[in-house]
Amino acid sequence: MNNDQVRFASGMNVTLALWLIFSPLILGYAGNAVALWDALNVGVAVLVLASIRLLRPTASTVLGWVILLLGIWLAISPFALGLTSVNAVLANNITVGISIAFFSIVGLLITAPAPK
Repeated sequence: MNNDQVRFASGMNVTLALWLIFSPLILGYAGNAVALWDALNVGVAVLVLASIRLLRPTASTVLGWVILLLGIWLAISPFALGLTSVNAVLANNITVGISIAFFSIVGLLITAPAPK
């Protein structure tokens, strides 16, 4: 396992989580309570979990799987929460969600045990 690669993937997810936390203010949809709380909850969860993976790349891969699920949720949340009419939420959540899922998959593939 290459700890630097896991740290890079986790660092990218930390960066994406920080963007997600501040994006309602930056993109102007902080007035939509559902979109705001979705971004804040997912952002804080990804920030905490990815930070743990960043500091301890050999930590349980369960964290990577949870981050992957959060990324998938974020990508589908505009549809599940009825936010498709808010273009900023739709574009941001799909893009950031797919990116979070991608980097979590990268981290999981790096930490996967070698075949015997």
